[in-house]
Amino acid sequence: GPVGALRFIERIRSFVESNIKDNKESDKEAVSDLHKLIEKIEKGIEKFRFNVVISDMMKYVNKHTDSSLSPDDTANFLKLLAPVIPFEADELYEKTGSSTSIHASDWPKYDKSKVLKEALVAIPVQVNGKKRAEVEVSPEITDTELEEAVLSNENVKRHTKGQSPKKFIRIKNRIINIVV
Repeated sequence: GPVGALRFIERIRSFVESNIKDNKESDKEAVSDLHKLIEKIEKGIEKFRFNVVISDMMKYVNKHTDSSLSPDDTANFLKLLAPVIPFEADELYEKTGSSTSIHASDWPKYDKSKVLKEALVAIPVQVNGKKRAEVEVSPEITDTELEEAVLSNENVKRHTKGQSPKKFIRIKNRIINIVV
């Protein structure tokens, strides 16, 4: 309701003001997530999914409350916020040192080179519908490499009893199901 929205705006205000006051260099993870957020918000606005846009903003602020952003990155964050809370975003944008309105500024550009590669993902492995193991792999692993890594796991070997799987079902970076 309105109380939750007001709390969110107050959290954004303190997040932005602390980043402007500190005037530090941006954390790499915060910048990476900011560029992911730019992409998500562009897609959300194109599809008129404003509730998802606001949710993504909240997740970003909650995750990076203690992170630091440079004034430029803070301004980019505020530009993403402008369609959702235009007056508050414009007021905070002035504090970044800009003499123009936030609504007259350019929309931030998504830069794939600033997005950090995900290190490893933990994927649960099921054998005949029951979780038997969990493997940590790179998100960009190929299907054959993944199948080799899963089938070489001791727990999976024990539960497949050396039989070759009839089906190897993979939902990318989420779950693997082996049918024996």
